[in-house]
Amino acid sequence: MSVSRLGASLMALALIGATIAVAWWWRFFQAVTQFLTGAPGQAPLDCLYMRSGPCRMISGVAEFLGYPAYDPAWLWGSGALFIIGLILSISSNDYQDDDYHPHDIPKREPKVW
Repeated sequence: MSVSRLGASLMALALIGATIAVAWWWRFFQAVTQFLTGAPGQAPLDCLYMRSGPCRMISGVAEFLGYPAYDPAWLWGSGALFIIGLILSISSNDYQDDDYHPHDIPKREPKVW
């Protein structure tokens, strides 16, 4: 597998991971909000990317009760994986053709009428 294909594969995996992380965050905090208030509510956006006080408390209680709590590390890990894949894709020189030399193209002489 070439380096650029590896980079593209890592970026694709990162996008899949980020999609799963966002879906997990949404589902987890929707369930918690509905449990606490009795009605579906909006998931706190801060809990998507950081584990602040309320987010940490909710996740800790859920883990204690055996519910798989959302962890922002999944989103951060997906972001890091995407950046690594992007760097690999950009830094690889697989796209260069070593057999192509533009200075070797013969020049055409103009036609004289």
